[in-house]
Amino acid sequence: MPRTLSAPLRLLCLLSLAVLAGCNPYTSGYKYASDPRETSVLAGDKAISTEILARFADNEAVGMTDLSASAYDGQVYLVGEYLNTAQLEAAKRIAAKVEGVRGVTVYARPRSEREDCSDLANLALAQEVGARLVADDIVHGYNVDVKALQCRTIVLLGLVADKAEIAQAKAVAAKVQGVDNVVSYLKVYTQQN
Repeated sequence: MPRTLSAPLRLLCLLSLAVLAGCNPYTSGYKYASDPRETSVLAGDKAISTEILARFADNEAVGMTDLSASAYDGQVYLVGEYLNTAQLEAAKRIAAKVEGVRGVTVYARPRSEREDCSDLANLALAQEVGARLVADDIVHGYNVDVKALQCRTIVLLGLVADKAEIAQAKAVAAKVQGVDNVVSYLKVYTQQN
């Protein structure tokens, strides 16, 4: 069963993650400046994601999990790997109860113990896809969040300008060596999202 962390250790973990995220060019200030959401909506979505992850860490059934939480206009996406179905179900319940959440979509797989796949390899694959999206002339890559699962599946999340951009993002991701599957939760942004 996953352990919960003490408040100081949890804070240290969250701050460490924030520092690491700050080193990522895909979470830089430019990413936020190019986001089509109004500042208040973006801030609300970031608050939702942060609250979900904090509640995961506080929950004995979920703990520090390999599930990420991303929110877009109140719609939450849980993406990653889980240890058992009880952990996944608890994560879904927790996310759904956070104030401001309009719905929860899950793309998760059982935790893989493949020897040729590590968290570092997943990170490298996601970074490679992200770099190619940023370099692409059609895709506004800074608006696309990239998650890698089991060193072969890429999940794309975010708000983009049109369906052509979604198709191009999927095509760019699919061409990266090692990618076997691309799952897109990209949405065309409208003020009504």
